[in-house]
Order: sequence, then structure tokens, then C-alpha cells
Amino acid sequence: QTVENKEVSTGMDVTFVITVNNSGPDSAAKLVLTSHFPKQLEPRSLPADCRQDNDVKRITCTLRDLEKDQQAVIRLAYRATAGGEFSHRVDVASQQALDPDTRNNASFAAVSVSGGRPAPKSQGDNNGTDAGRGSSSGGGGGLALLLLLLPWFFSRHYRLCPE
Repeated sequence: QTVENKEVSTGMDVTFVITVNNSGPDSAAKLVLTSHFPKQLEPRSLPADCRQDNDVKRITCTLRDLEKDQQAVIRLAYRATAGGEFSHRVDVASQQALDPDTRNNASFAAVSVSGGRPAPKSQGDNNGTDAGRGSSSGGGGGLALLLLLLPWFFSRHYRLCPE
């Protein structure tokens, strides 16, 4: 996935473009794309085959079947409602076919939102940049660095659409 506007201000829109490519060897049927978005992003525009669940900050899209070497492109637009650094995650899976290589079925993209106040962090909130932090003790600087490098790592090693 790519981000059309990686750096925006609060109140502006950010668009993620997700390219799903079937590398084979077989066709991929009954594909489902799941977008996990942080609470600081508000969905603005969804394709017709997508539905939104705000309670768990998730968008689910039903994709057309893809033959070997075919691709589908999905655009998801959000409005930034708070400042900070946020990560957008998408997963793709077939409800029917067995995927011989599941390593390329997830993608992460980072967006930086300036202006406004950073969103308050609540204990147990895993939708922002604090994903996975079990406790607030012990610093957290290493976790912040890890979270900044995570999108870079996945963009280099796990691709939905190989080059």
C-alpha cells in the first residue's frame, strides 16, 4: 500500500492506495481486504464493496476474484482528526483458496499529522502508535523507534504487490 499524502494537517484527508496482486500459482477467490485504522483517522470515502465498523476501527472490503498475475486496486480515504504519527494496516485473505505464501498478505503505511493536539492516549488503546505497549513504565523510547521503523521494514520485506 502507498499513502498519497504522508504528511497532512489535522482536518485534511489522507488516502491509502492498496494494490492486491495474485502472484499465483492458482486463482484467488472470495478475497477479503481488512483495513485496521487508528481512532485519529475518520473514514471519508469507501468503495461500494466495503463496509465500516467504527466500534473496532475496521473496514472490510469484498474483492473480485483474481486470476494469476491479476491485480485489484482499492482506495481508502480518511480525515485526520488529531495530530501525531499513525500506522494504517491492511490484510488480505482468500476465504476459499489456500495461499501458498501468506508472508505478503499484510501491509503497513505510516502517516504524520501535524497541528491540533495529539490524541489523548488511553490505557489499552492499540489503534495508535502505542500498539502493543502493555505498560507505561520503563521508558518507551525504544518502542517509539521500533514503531517508526516497522512500516519501513514491512515495506521492504512484505509487499502486497511485488516489484
